[in-house]
Amino acid sequence: MEIIQADALDWCKHNTTSHRGIITSIPDLSEVGLNETEYLEFLRQSAKAVLNCLTDRGYAIFIQTDRKQKGWIDKSYYITDEAYKGGFRMMWHKIALIRDVGVSNLYKPTYSHCLCFSKKGTPLRSTADVIHRGKTLYKNGLGYDAVKHCLIFLQKHDIDCVIDPFVGQGSVLLVAKEMGFTGIGIDIDPEQCEIARTNLTK
Repeated sequence: MEIIQADALDWCKHNTTSHRGIITSIPDLSEVGLNETEYLEFLRQSAKAVLNCLTDRGYAIFIQTDRKQKGWIDKSYYITDEAYKGGFRMMWHKIALIRDVGVSNLYKPTYSHCLCFSKKGTPLRSTADVIHRGKTLYKNGLGYDAVKHCLIFLQKHDIDCVIDPFVGQGSVLLVAKEMGFTGIGIDIDPEQCEIARTNLTK
C-alpha cells in the first residue's frame, strides 16, 4: 500500500484513464473550509477528476453522506450529474445504513450513498440495494461493511488494485489490505497521510 501526500485534483489530472478500480469519498463541506457555493463546485470538480482517472472498463465508487445545510445537499445528484456529462453510466446505487431503519438524527442523514459508475463496464448480478455501513475507523471514516461490499464487486471484475484519491486515515486501503488488494491513497493533509500509514502498518 502506498500513501501519497498530494492535492487529489492535481494527482488525478496526471493519472487520467489509467486505473480500473477507485473507491473514495469526496470530503464533506465541514472538512474543506468552503462556503456552500464553493463546496458544490469543489464536489463537481472532484467527481469529474476522479471519474477521468478510469479506463473505459474501470469502475469508480463514491461513498457519500448527504449534508443538512439550510435544506439538503444531495451529493449523489451532483456526482451523478457529472458522471452523465462525462459519458459514464451508473452500474448501481446502494444505500448504506448508518442507523437502523426508523431511527432519525436531527443533524445528519442516517445513511450513505454508494454510487458505482463506468463507461463500458458491466454491473454483474444484482446484489442487495440496502446494506449496513458497519463500524468506522474514525469519526468521518467510511464504514467497513460498505467498503467491503464495494471491494467484492471489484474482485468479481478481476481488479486487485484500488485507488482512493481522498484517503483520509486509510479506511478503504485498510479493508483492501485485509482482502489481498494492493492500493494507492492520496491526501493533501500530511497529518492524515501519516495516520493512514500508521494504520496500515498495524
